[in-house]
Parts: sequence; structure tokens; C-alpha cells
Amino acid sequence: MPGPLPVILSDLIVDEIQLSQAEVVGTNAVMITLGDMSAEKVLFYFKAANTLDLKVIVYVDTAKQAHEAVDAGAMLIYAAGVD
Repeated sequence: MPGPLPVILSDLIVDEIQLSQAEVVGTNAVMITLGDMSAEKVLFYFKAANTLDLKVIVYVDTAKQAHEAVDAGAMLIYAAGVD
């Protein structure tokens, strides 16, 4: 089996305690859904995850959300059904 595989938490993030829990169990990245919260809240979770050394994947389902994610500093985007 090739090297260590990254672990991604794809739960709906609704509280920063989830980020701490993800870090404790060895998660490498978390998925934050832009459509479920404001861009400001995503930015808050983005910064909180970065302080825990977690990569952030921003889930978007519109082109507008993709642009907002990039504006917030997202380096990884998961796009589903983008119009």
C-alpha cells in the first residue's frame, strides 16, 4: 500500500469544536460547505482549521460560491453541480 493516505472529514461543520476533534483523531483536512453558511462564517472556520494545521476543502455548488471561496483564500475546492 502506498504511503500514508490523507484523511478528510466531510461532516457538516457547525462548530469549531468539530475542528479540534478532527485534529485530535489525526484528520488531515476538513470539508466546509459554503452553501450552508455565510462566507464570513466559512472564513472563520477556514482560519480556525489553519491554526490547527488542517487543510480546508470548500464545498460549493454554484460558480458564485466558487468565486467566494477563492476570495476567502480557499486552495482546495470541491465543486458539485456547479452552474
